[in-house]
Order: sequence, then C-alpha cells, then structure tokens
Amino acid sequence: MNIKIVKISGNTAERCESYAKQLHSRIQQTYDFYNDVVFKHSDLTEVEIYKRVNILITKTRAVFPNLVSELECISENSNIPLQRIFLINARTEILNASVGECTSIAIPKNNLLAQTWDWIEELEDLMVILIVEKEDGSSFVTLTEPGMLAKIGVNSYGIGVGLNFLKSEHSLDGVPVHLLLRAILDCESLKNVREIVAQSNMGKSSYIPVATSTGEAVGFEFSNNMMQELAPSNDVLLHTNHCLTPNLTSVPLPTSNQRYETTLANLRAGLNLDFATVDRILSDTSSSEAPVQAPYKPSESLGNLAVGTCATIIMELEKLRFSYRKGPNPFGPYHSICLNSL
Repeated sequence: MNIKIVKISGNTAERCESYAKQLHSRIQQTYDFYNDVVFKHSDLTEVEIYKRVNILITKTRAVFPNLVSELECISENSNIPLQRIFLINARTEILNASVGECTSIAIPKNNLLAQTWDWIEELEDLMVILIVEKEDGSSFVTLTEPGMLAKIGVNSYGIGVGLNFLKSEHSLDGVPVHLLLRAILDCESLKNVREIVAQSNMGKSSYIPVATSTGEAVGFEFSNNMMQELAPSNDVLLHTNHCLTPNLTSVPLPTSNQRYETTLANLRAGLNLDFATVDRILSDTSSSEAPVQAPYKPSESLGNLAVGTCATIIMELEKLRFSYRKGPNPFGPYHSICLNSL
C-alpha cells in the first residue's frame, strides 16, 4: 500500500477544514495508538501527560499563535479535542523515548537533503504525504503523521527541513519540535529560519538540518535550554542521534555512534554525492547490529513494539522535488512530488 497523499489549499480555515475531513479517521487512529499503546510505556500518568499538554499549548500559543489556531480549527472540524491533537504534535517531548534512530545527510553543493525516518511500525501505514498550497501562492510538501502540521519537507522557496531525535536527560517543556518544523516550512530564507529558531529554541532535544536551493545548509542542535549551529564539514552535514557539539549533551541511542561512523565512511568514499549515491548510503544494511536502513525489530523500551525505518526521503532542493520510499525497503522504488508541477 502506497503512502496516502493529502492535498489542501486555500486560506487557513479552508485548509484546516479539508485536512480534518480527509484525515479524520487517521487522526483518531494515530491518537488512539499513542494514547492507548505507546504512552502506556511512559513513566507519566494520564493526568501528568495532559497537564504537560496544556502547558505546551500555552507556551506554543505565546510563540506561534497561528499554529495553535490551525490545530484548533482542525479540532473543531474533526470533533477531536484540541488536547488530543496537540498530544500527537508534542509526542516527541512528552515521550522522550529511547528509540527512533534516524540518519540525516545534507549535501549543500548538490542541493540535497535526505534522511531515514525510523519509528514504530504501525506508523508506516498511518503516515501521510501532505501537500499544502497557501493563498499567497507558496506551497510545501511534507511527510508527516496524521494530526501533525508537518515533519520532514521542502517548500516552494527551496527550504528543506529534516529531523533527528535526541534523547534528553531532562523533562522537555518548550515549543514542540514538530511545530517548529512547520514554522520553518513557512520561511522564505535561511535568515528567516534563524529568526524563527531563535524564538523557540528552549525546552527541546532534537537536531534539525535545514538546507536551501541556493547551496546553504546548517544544522540546529537542541539540548534542553541550549542550542548550537553546526556547519557542513567538507560540504557534508551528517547527523544521527547523539549530540556532536561538545558543550551539549544527550543520551546516545543504541546504534547512533556506529551508524554515524558507517555513514561518514560511505560519504567519504562517494565520488559524486548525487541522488543515487545518497540513496545507496541511506539504504546501507551492512551492519546487522546498526543498519542505516533498519528492519523492524522489537524495542524493549516500548514494550516490544517493532521499530525500524518507516520511510526514506531525498529532497532535491533546486528542483523542488520531494522523493520518498515507504518502509525498510533498500531496493524499493521512490515516488516523487515536484512543487513546480502541482
């Protein structure tokens, strides 16, 4: 089964109404899965979870009131309470799990940004490709989870964004990273991205690579209330699931260091870091213990729910082309969406 494609357009109210109508059942399924299954393996009680949800709503409203308004509009049109939809958007901060081992690569000279998205197997058939056409003529495409406004994507200004989870030793109480990803997809330039990040860089633990169609790339590494920018090294920006900045800390996920070293070696061996080479690097399964393209395996920290590569994404930013492959399938075909030809 291919990934469901959802297209919404118009003003904010029109887009939210269309989003809610097209994804109502999937939003409910996603919430039920997180609430009834995933969060049962959290140390938090249901009361504690929703107390944190309400705190995060308040903090997000202070920084991105427009995004909270969108979630409220989706809530109204789907008859799903705002707190439930917001829980999906804030699940990274609230769960702070020891799983989700993604690998991201930016090649600015070739206008490429790519990554694997590793998460729970059940999300493979729930995730969607969301195409958003706004009333000002701009647009973006993103692979995301139902109920979320965005995750990994590229916009019509040539801004591409990705995500690597970093496990924190602390409770995370800032603007959820998935809402920051959506805010970045509204940006017109890297300067604009930096301004948006500066507004909301507290209380999260993640790495966000951003690259542009003009050959720029930067990585934003967040560790609780600190943030550092990472610049490309030898025209490559590579990250897995541990902090690279010396003064930032995270809890390294089990295969993070080995995947980093494997991918770095493959990047150094690549003669031409084009689409095909990046695909081959992200499809690497040479290590059975730490494959980049990971088959689903039970995760003890999530009650033996199976975790692996839900999707692989390669963005050709100059072409505004978003290519994606479903599942842990190193030999599978890619499907593409080009924002120039919607």
